[in-house]
Formats: sequence, structure tokens, C-alpha cells
Amino acid sequence: MWLLFFLVFGGVGSPALAADVQGLWAKAVQQLESSKHWIPGSVHTVIQETDSEGQALSQEVLQVVTVPEVPNSIRRQLLSARKDGEDVLASRKERVEGVRSKEDHRTHRENQDIKGNPFAQVSQTGMTVRDLNEVRKKEEKNWIKVGFVRTEKRKELYRGWAWLDSETGAPMEVEVEMLDRQWMVKSFVTHIHFGKIGDGGWGATRMSVKGHGGMLGMRRYFQTELTLTKHWLYTPGS
Repeated sequence: MWLLFFLVFGGVGSPALAADVQGLWAKAVQQLESSKHWIPGSVHTVIQETDSEGQALSQEVLQVVTVPEVPNSIRRQLLSARKDGEDVLASRKERVEGVRSKEDHRTHRENQDIKGNPFAQVSQTGMTVRDLNEVRKKEEKNWIKVGFVRTEKRKELYRGWAWLDSETGAPMEVEVEMLDRQWMVKSFVTHIHFGKIGDGGWGATRMSVKGHGGMLGMRRYFQTELTLTKHWLYTPGS
């Protein structure tokens, strides 16, 4: 299963840090919106199938790079792929590699954002946020924990929480639980860690996806970890 998309240590509620949650959320959306054209040039992915206790039954490790392609396209290349220690590069290339125009990339990203990215501008319709009255201090900064849920036609699509910088609104960590999912998928939860990317950008640096599903009495557990580095900036339409 090829998975993408979104840790927490509880803090102590602090009325003194009760913030304008709507304002902080708007800052978070704007900050990530302004950095959305930074693309991870290197993605290290570890995909595990596990038992109910989280012990790995199989493991696949992929190393993918993304580079600009002339003219006006983006190329994804698979550098290495191993499953349970065996080289599976040749069999994975067709599935992973490809060239996508910048317009196709933009459309694909918007489609993915609206499905499960709480900070995307296109996802703000139907989004409700609230202060969870928890704070966390890290690196001399205060983080505010905010809960969110996105609905459409009275149906909850996803929900979760996020740690935001109490001053800048910068998202630090987020957890998203998908609620609008296929019937055989029983759980699908994403964690994302944010940080500095590229030259002045802010975006995802680590992602973890966990879940389970099954049918006819068979249940599978999965866990995917992604590390995103070497971000580069592309200009849409150029």
C-alpha cells in the first residue's frame, strides 16, 4: 500500500496563553500556503506491514529523488528499493517513476490537499478549530494545541489536532485521522512534523502513517515513515 499524507506529549493548560485560535490558524494556513511550491528533492520511505502489536512482518525501503525536468515538468526517480533485504528496484520503477507537468502537479496536490491537509487553503471551507487548552514549551517557544474537524454536508471528513507556535502560528506537529475512508479501512492516522525547508520555506520534514484494515476476517496493519529533505523551489507555469 502506497501511503502519504499526516506525537504528542500533553502540556498544561494556561489561561495566560489563551490565544486567538482563529488568528493563529489563519497564520498557519498562510505560512504553508506561501511555502507550497517547495518540493522535497529526496524522500526516504520505510513501509512496514505489522502484526497487531506493531512488530514488523515485512519491510520495504525506498529512496526517491525529485528533480526539475525541462521544459516545465517534474521528474520522480527511484534510486533504490529493497523488500525484506532483497533488491526490488526493477519491479518498483514503473510504479514509482514518472514525469509530471507542473500543471498536473498543481492539480494533483490540490486534490490531495482537499482530501486530508487541514492547512491547505482549499480545505478551509467546512473547517472548525478550537483551543484544546494545552501548551507545550520547547526551544524557548510556547506551542498551543488546537483541535480541528472538517465537514462537508454534515459529514465529518477528518479530524485531529495541531501544535502551533503561540506567536507566529507556525505549525509544528499535526495529527490527522481520516474519517471518510473506504469501508475496508478501519483506521488511517497521519502524523506530520514541520520545520524549515529550503531557503526560507516552512513545511513537512517527517511523516508517519499508521492504520489497519481488512475483509473476510483478514486484518492487515501498516505503518509508513517518510523523511523529506533537500527541498527545491519550482515556479508554476515557468
